[in-house]
Amino acid sequence: MSSILPYGAICVITTLIGLGVLRMLRVPRHSGELFLAPTFAIAAWALAIGIAIEFGLPVQEFRPWVWALSAGLAVAGASRLTVGELRDNGFRIVLAIGLPAAALAGYLYYGLASFPGSPAFDGWSYIAFGEYLNRYPKGTEGGLAPLYQYAAHLAHTRYIASAMLALMIPPRCAACDTQASAGPFLALSAFAFSAACVYAGRLVFRRGWYELLYVSLCLGGGWFVGALRANNFDNILALPFMPSAVAMILLSGVRPRQYALSLAVLVAAAVYVYPELVPIFALGLALAVLNAALREKAFRHYALLTLAVVLVAGVLVAPFGSDLVSFFRNQLAAGAASSGPRPGLGGFPALFNWRLFPIVIWSWAFEPGNWRDIVIYGAVSSGLILGLAVGLAVAWRRGLFSISVFCVAALVLALVMVVRYRYDYGAYKMLLYGWWAIALATAIGAQAIVQWTRRLGSIGNLVRLTVGVGLVTPFWMFALGIMRFYHGVPATTIEPYRDLLNIERVTAGAPLEASIGAAVPNMWAVYFLRHVPVRFSEYLGYMHQAHVAPFMARSRAVSFAKPQFLLTERQEELGYEIAWQNARYTLWRLHGAPIVDIRRISAPNGMEVLAGKPFFWIGMQGATIELQSAQSARVTLTFELRPGPQLEALRVPRTLA
Repeated sequence: MSSILPYGAICVITTLIGLGVLRMLRVPRHSGELFLAPTFAIAAWALAIGIAIEFGLPVQEFRPWVWALSAGLAVAGASRLTVGELRDNGFRIVLAIGLPAAALAGYLYYGLASFPGSPAFDGWSYIAFGEYLNRYPKGTEGGLAPLYQYAAHLAHTRYIASAMLALMIPPRCAACDTQASAGPFLALSAFAFSAACVYAGRLVFRRGWYELLYVSLCLGGGWFVGALRANNFDNILALPFMPSAVAMILLSGVRPRQYALSLAVLVAAAVYVYPELVPIFALGLALAVLNAALREKAFRHYALLTLAVVLVAGVLVAPFGSDLVSFFRNQLAAGAASSGPRPGLGGFPALFNWRLFPIVIWSWAFEPGNWRDIVIYGAVSSGLILGLAVGLAVAWRRGLFSISVFCVAALVLALVMVVRYRYDYGAYKMLLYGWWAIALATAIGAQAIVQWTRRLGSIGNLVRLTVGVGLVTPFWMFALGIMRFYHGVPATTIEPYRDLLNIERVTAGAPLEASIGAAVPNMWAVYFLRHVPVRFSEYLGYMHQAHVAPFMARSRAVSFAKPQFLLTERQEELGYEIAWQNARYTLWRLHGAPIVDIRRISAPNGMEVLAGKPFFWIGMQGATIELQSAQSARVTLTFELRPGPQLEALRVPRTLA
């Protein structure tokens, strides 16, 4: 739990920097700005990163300047903070900091810098791209180390999240890298989203259990944990922008003319962080502006505000213009393609069952074919659906029709993605970006139902008890989903992979051959050996994709007649001298011997372990042993045969052919 203090420091420093940004943008002081600040800190960093990278700078060249500027903003923000603001918002501060900590429990328990998180390949890809952006100007390609060569193919995709991993590397820390930044990055993003939800909750809640319900739904329920499971760093980073911007427009007492520049900063930062977000982000802001204009009967005022925001945001986004056009062109081409897999397809298969849509929209972790789970989760979901339906009606009646319309739009778009396009990942994105509003409407509905029961006298007590149980049950079920996620991760520390950095002490700079047949060890070997002359027999994971292969073929050439070292997954017997070994890898000293490696063993039941040693079954179906060698060699295979239980019982001789 040593990561609790660093997590707290991230929350405090981000808030102070955000307050400094608000002061620089001349945003009037107002109650609750404490929770708006983290979003503005991220927005400022995103704009600084985007503009600098578009002008051809690698992150390592401008990182010290951004850190220095951030320190100055933190000092300015501290002068804006008051004791009264802290005292009046104590409960909300606990919510904003505590609930992300619960959602990121695995990272805080195992270590922010060392816990690898979800095994989904996207996380490794973001980290690899971050190392590339840290060292090279975007677009550099050809003759690079395999890691950087892979990342070069991402040069025309979203890059702010990856670059922020590089930005978070402390100055003058030669041993730090983007992998160690991944946990702190997620902590920063989760805290900013939580704080933004607290700020948006001020639209309807003064304080209390309904705020707790709302922010818990944002962080623990719905799709935030799904984004963690999928390692969608960009998606998570983009989450705080919409609730912050919409709440700024709708909160009473806010003078829009004084918020034009700050809103433009949020819009521009959202475009840099996640360009696909632009249509749904524009929809949310347009509804909020219309809502505020109708409520205050100030159409001309809000029309001028909208024009100012669009013009200023356009200027800030201008350096990104050519990449933005290219990005949308590629997205349209991919969407119009009649064949080939779509990005993320199959990542959320429960969404394909549109008949269970009222259940699956809450992102429960259950098997669609398990009727017991369907009944249990269906019962809980029915209560949440009731709260959502009531909340949509109450929000409309309270003059927040923009929230109601936006919720319905997000749900309808998600359903269209499933029914019309059979695209679960597209539906997931609609639900993810609309979730803050769906959760808000559900909490509003729960509050309205409880208030209604007070009119029922003694019967109302029983109804309130039932509603209370119905509200507590989702907390436990969401907590169960979070625990299942962290319990299911295959590794709790990155250290066995990071140990590869010690190999150079053994090889003394000599080139080595790497033959690693499992995807995850292969990818991390490419990452941690990026500064070592190494030749990989093959690249796995995302590096193995057909459209990436041409980039990998142009990797830095490493030529040697007789390699001195061979790196494999951990093995005990390969016929060479072990020069170095850990829990994941073995480095062999070859002494000039030809490299012959067992590439893979294909057997009916796969590889298993008996008495600490690997084995495989040989039965009626064949087994294949694939060998790999860089040159001609004579190979002798030695193995031990043992009869299985059936042969031991029959005691009949058998011939292996």
